[in-house]
Amino acid sequence: MSKASSLTILRWYQMTSIRNCKKLNNCKCADRLRKITLKIPINAYEEIQIDKEIEIEKNKYKICFHKNKIEQKPLI
Repeated sequence: MSKASSLTILRWYQMTSIRNCKKLNNCKCADRLRKITLKIPINAYEEIQIDKEIEIEKNKYKICFHKNKIEQKPLI
């Protein structure tokens, strides 16, 4: 088994930082972004394609997350 590259480790950390919206375990936008983030490119062309897909899904995720964000109650 080969050692993980720095890009793989970086993408793993990015994937773990993606949170679900208030739909808890049924947030499709977060799941799609996690899947794309963990794709491993075979060559430089595929890496560019994956980066473009990640940007598109990040935008969709931000819209979904802010639309369905959990309302936090003030502490006061």
